[in-house]
Amino acid sequence: NQPSPGRPHRRLAPLAFVAVALATLVMTAGPAAAYSQYRTTATVNVRSGPGTNYPVVGTLSSGSIFNLVCQVQNGTSVGGNRTWDMIATSGSWRFISDYYTTTPSFNSYAPNTPDCSRV
Repeated sequence: NQPSPGRPHRRLAPLAFVAVALATLVMTAGPAAAYSQYRTTATVNVRSGPGTNYPVVGTLSSGSIFNLVCQVQNGTSVGGNRTWDMIATSGSWRFISDYYTTTPSFNSYAPNTPDCSRV
């Protein structure tokens, strides 16, 4: 774009570029980084999805601290609890049964924890 004769070319203020960059970062960052931390109460399988029918991709030892991203209801029942926790591990998101954790929930969402379908 060339400015019209007699009119100076306008440049966007540097602040506008910062706003666009921040908006792009927020839209592409994925689930929020302010996770709640809890512990496992037993050695637990880490799975690729919210149920025992998903492959085991690792384990967490009893007493391990994990970052809770969100929760899924109506997954495979473990000990009568159908809640599964999405956890942040090594730059990816995986699932553990909520039954083996210190979250204050049983077949319900922990306080301030979103449903994974809304993240």
